[in-house]
Amino acid sequence: MMTVASPQVGSHGGVVGRGLALVCGILFAIFQVAAYQGFITVNWTKVHKFVIKDLDVNRDGHLDASDLKAVMASALAVLSQGMPSVGGFLGGFALGLR
Repeated sequence: MMTVASPQVGSHGGVVGRGLALVCGILFAIFQVAAYQGFITVNWTKVHKFVIKDLDVNRDGHLDASDLKAVMASALAVLSQGMPSVGGFLGGFALGLR
């Protein structure tokens, strides 16, 4: 059952990830156009500091591969909680993300 379910989970995770990336890109474009037209003023320095504060999990002041590894490790720990075969889950999940 694990080898059947995990590719589906990975596949749906990839779809959700692409959808979130699309939504973030569209929102960024909308804010940029509104700022360009003079409707709003965006303090990108403040936005950058806010995002770095939340995504910099190792608190070294930089967003890098070590932060991504830490986030992926915690996400996989949540996804594999209570699974009898984590190896089968991760293999199927990786296949589904492709």
